[in-house]
Formats: sequence, C-alpha cells, structure tokens
Amino acid sequence: HILRQLAEAEVPYLSFSGGEPMVHPHFWEMVEFITSRGAQLKIETNGHYITPESAARLKRLEVKAVQVSIDGATPATFDKMRVRGRFERALEALKFLREAGVPVEINYVPARFSIHEAGAVVDLAYEQGAYSFYSGKIMYTGTAVKAWHLLAPTEEQYAEFFKTLHAKTREYEGRMRVYFH
Repeated sequence: HILRQLAEAEVPYLSFSGGEPMVHPHFWEMVEFITSRGAQLKIETNGHYITPESAARLKRLEVKAVQVSIDGATPATFDKMRVRGRFERALEALKFLREAGVPVEINYVPARFSIHEAGAVVDLAYEQGAYSFYSGKIMYTGTAVKAWHLLAPTEEQYAEFFKTLHAKTREYEGRMRVYFH
C-alpha cells in the first residue's frame, strides 16, 4: 500500500535497507513493483543473499545500484562487526553483482576496532569494481546502542579516519566516488 502511494506521488528514487531487505517475504514483488513504474531503486544489503541468479534478476529489473556493507578490510574485523556475517560471502556477492553487470556501491561503518582499516576498505571497494564508496561516523542507533562502549571510535581515531578519507577522495578522483560525512 505504501509503495503504491509513493508511485502515485511519482517519487523518483527509493532505497530498500534494513536490517536485511532481501529477507522480507515480499522483497521481489516490491522490487518489481517499484522498477516497473520507472522509479530508481537502490538495495542496501549485507550481500549474504546475493546469488548469481538473484544478481541477474536485479540486473533484469534494472535496479539502479546494490550497496553492500563491507565493515572491515579483513575477515577478522568484518566478522567482528557483522556477527552473523562472513567477509568471504560479502566478497562473493560483489563478484556475482559485477558479473551480472549490476552497479555496485560499498558502505563502510567504522568501529573502534576497524577504523584503522578505512584506507584499505576504500582500496578494496575499488578493487571490487564499486563506482561509489560511502562512510561516516557510526550512528548511535539499532544494535550499536547496546555495544556503543565497544564500537564508538575515539575523536583521535576519527581525526585520522577523515584525514585518510580526504586522501582517498583525491587518489580515486575520476575513478570511484568517495563520499563521507
């Protein structure tokens, strides 16, 4: 019902995120509804439900982009941040999306234990064929609230983080967008 209202209002761009949007029982029905009406749609996912078949389907449905969360440059840091996630599975999803020709973006949430890897994650995003990289300060919301004392970087870490992202923005200029707030 809500998607129908958005379509009638001619909303030009939507983003499905979560939690994990691909586990919604009506995910594909909603994607088809939005894209068939000419609106652009971005899917924000952990990548764990991307298969070669689902990547090809996202391409056929002309999804604008799929943004995969990569919250560390190594399995150790990624898996610590994404407790039920697996680094290798997220990279496999990126491969399937690239092979299907789906535009890929990377989202990175820095944590106290992974913020030092920011530059390496930007490099990884480029190596994985992303056209955009997004990051910023971790938000005090959702499950992060419960572990804030373990997750929140220090101001000193943030100063180095933003210095690194400014440098990476210049390094990848014209090849990959590096956005942060």
